[in-house]
Amino acid sequence: MDILIVDDDEGICATMEDILQDSKHSVKTANNGCDAIYLAKNYLFDLILMDMKMPKLNGLETYRIMKIDNPLLKVIFMTAYATEDLIEQSKKDGFEILYKPVNMSNLLNELS
Repeated sequence: MDILIVDDDEGICATMEDILQDSKHSVKTANNGCDAIYLAKNYLFDLILMDMKMPKLNGLETYRIMKIDNPLLKVIFMTAYATEDLIEQSKKDGFEILYKPVNMSNLLNELS
């Protein structure tokens, strides 16, 4: 599976990347919405794991821009403390939300 991890915390990106690559997934990372949009325009991803709360563009805003080029994009949002209105809007739109710290065992089981 080709996966993009988007999180402004470089440590979270690196840890998740290592675990997912060990499980034979192809992984790219981005630390902000603009870089994520660039990667999504230039690569086809099966899944994007995206932090909900990031500076400048939050996860939902980033997704909406990405969706213009790829309406079938699959995104799972991650959050430690996103504002409730973003969480509620995301749930209404049918998105899955993982709470940080992400349980990687559960995520790997979901991906298999």
